[in-house]
Amino acid sequence: MKKIFEFDPLKSFVQLPILWVVVSLITIISSVVFISIIVNTDLIWSFDANGFNLFLSYFKVPLSILALIIPIVALLAANHRSEQTREQIRISNSQNSFSNHYKHIEEFEKYLASHLHVLSVVNIRKAQRGIFPNTINGDFSISDAVKNDFDNECYNLMSIINQFSVGHKGSKKDTIVEIELSLRNMERNFCLNFIGDRSGSVFEHNGIKFILRNDDLQYYFESVRSRIRELAITLQFDQDFLFSDNITKLVEMDISVIDKASINSTSSGSFALFESA
Repeated sequence: MKKIFEFDPLKSFVQLPILWVVVSLITIISSVVFISIIVNTDLIWSFDANGFNLFLSYFKVPLSILALIIPIVALLAANHRSEQTREQIRISNSQNSFSNHYKHIEEFEKYLASHLHVLSVVNIRKAQRGIFPNTINGDFSISDAVKNDFDNECYNLMSIINQFSVGHKGSKKDTIVEIELSLRNMERNFCLNFIGDRSGSVFEHNGIKFILRNDDLQYYFESVRSRIRELAITLQFDQDFLFSDNITKLVEMDISVIDKASINSTSSGSFALFESA
């Protein structure tokens, strides 16, 4: 029943069921009145001028009913044109959104290529879709979930790094492994991969491999800072994205306070990079 009253913009006007329903209904009503007049009126058929005048006089009501077809059909046609116009606008907007979506991917790829140095993109489409999930619908902002998750990850990372000032849960290597796992999780969420400087020594602890140049903790934390900075820069493709306090503390770490002692040294290697975490 609902389909009868639909103005399908993909159909021509004469293909609309409602047109023929309305025309048929008016014609039937007019015909019933027409026949009723013929049956109940003593008519004398005459084809001269007086006969035609009398015809118009006697059948004024059914002819008036039949004449309603013209304005009603005009209204239906106008409504159909309106639906067609709306559909054309919808299609145009959809095409624009689709085009803008792929343009966004292209520009995002160029942006990362020029701004990332220690991180590389694993899959640009997946990265773009994860950070900007609604670009296909015309929304080019970062999802709140991505911003909140990243901020929480940064807070957790600060808590791990803070073990160098309040004491390690295990060894320094245990803490480094925690830092590395946290960073890798953030990078994986953005479909990024750490490429960095591969000239250092490879350390393996609890199944996790990481590189330290000259076994230097200060160099490692310089790498940590660079990786966080580039993760944050990735989100800055959205010009409305602002660094939270947690992100700012990490990208502005003063690594000069870090003891350059070897990761394998027995010294505590205590230093405080943050007032609180």
